[in-house]
Amino acid sequence: DADPDVDLDADPDVPICSLGELRCAGSVLERCSDTLGYADWSLVSDCPAGCHSVDPRCLEVVPSTDVDPSWLSEGTAPFAPTEDFVMDTSTGVIRTAAGGVPLSGAVVRETGGHSCGGISVPIRSFAWTSIDIPAGVTGRVVGVGALALLSSGVVVIRGEIAARGGRSACGTVTCAGPGGFSGGSAGNPGEAGAGPCGGGGGYGYTPVFPPRDESGGGGGGHGGAGGSGGDTTRDYHPGGTGGAICGAADLSDLCGGSGGGGGGAGNDWPGGPGHAGGGGGGAVQIVSATSIEVLGGGIDVGGGGGEADHLFSFDDGGGGAGAGGAILLEAPSVVVAAGAVLAANGGGGAGGDNWTGECVDGEDGSLGASPAAGGTGRLVGGDGGAGDDPSGGDAPDGPDGTGGGGGGAGIIRLNALSSAPPEVLGTLSPSLVSGAASLGAVEVR
Repeated sequence: DADPDVDLDADPDVPICSLGELRCAGSVLERCSDTLGYADWSLVSDCPAGCHSVDPRCLEVVPSTDVDPSWLSEGTAPFAPTEDFVMDTSTGVIRTAAGGVPLSGAVVRETGGHSCGGISVPIRSFAWTSIDIPAGVTGRVVGVGALALLSSGVVVIRGEIAARGGRSACGTVTCAGPGGFSGGSAGNPGEAGAGPCGGGGGYGYTPVFPPRDESGGGGGGHGGAGGSGGDTTRDYHPGGTGGAICGAADLSDLCGGSGGGGGGAGNDWPGGPGHAGGGGGGAVQIVSATSIEVLGGGIDVGGGGGEADHLFSFDDGGGGAGAGGAILLEAPSVVVAAGAVLAANGGGGAGGDNWTGECVDGEDGSLGASPAAGGTGRLVGGDGGAGDDPSGGDAPDGPDGTGGGGGGAGIIRLNALSSAPPEVLGTLSPSLVSGAASLGAVEVR
């Protein structure tokens, strides 16, 4: 049978195209070339983001943040770590976690800083030709600025990227994830958490105005509101206010979570440690000109849990928890496979009232959909925002030494071609139902 695409009546001496001419054939860019002595179309490149039919060329992905689109193509080597590593957005250096051996090959840049509620936050970018983080490998992210991982080729994640706030991330409760904001210190009153939506500090003891009714700090806010610290009821003093919802749903301003407020200190302060607010989770952007596949493990930008008073020291208020951070994935194709997790959960507020025993810190937000539990004591802290409920829990009221509020969940955004929306078979926490996670279209030009 005759090939339907061949014009049997065409003059073989008349070329079908002009040498050097370009055209789009669907999502493929072709050039007219001299093939065996006659002009014919030949492949130039597949175009993952589509082909511009009027001005034949492959379309390019445009990141929705301050990251320059040209940085996507600057990578000169693949990134395929075989062991745990630490990535520092302040220094632009990547080292192995065990031996501190530098891992080279990335093209590193930094933006001038964008506004997070009036606070300037830079983005440190690392560019490669492809990214493959295998199962069993964890990359911990530290530093002041937000993180952008860029790739001209495919991005595959089977391991974990951790950009959390709190003690489990960097050793101190108030520590924020990269691009996030620190928790407040204990005091009279407690210090408010840093960031555009930091939790308020709890009431502290003052010798000139007894009785000693210390209250818990409020949880930081982000995609969900932070919970309030518990009010004292013996001689009413309000707990720290929870941070409000803040931040753009499309994450065009790549900001991490705000910190939790410090708990109100008792009359032993500053002699006793404890009751600081938890740090907010970090901000992570991944952009590929080709595709992003999260096939296992995942990305964790959870907020830190509030700190409790660990001494028998006059019922100090518990610290509020940090809010979850931000996760932004942008590529022509984005897939979150079954079993993979993207989590921006708030931390749990610290427990309060330690007359009957040592109080317990709130849990840090973790890689999953379960809320971080508030710490225990005679009075408990509020749970963190997670899953379908992005709001941090309020700590209950009590006579004295109330717990801290839970941190609100962060924000998750997945952008892919409008013709092929992001495919989500795994877990997003906060969930799409919560309103703090959303799907959108990646910009191309």
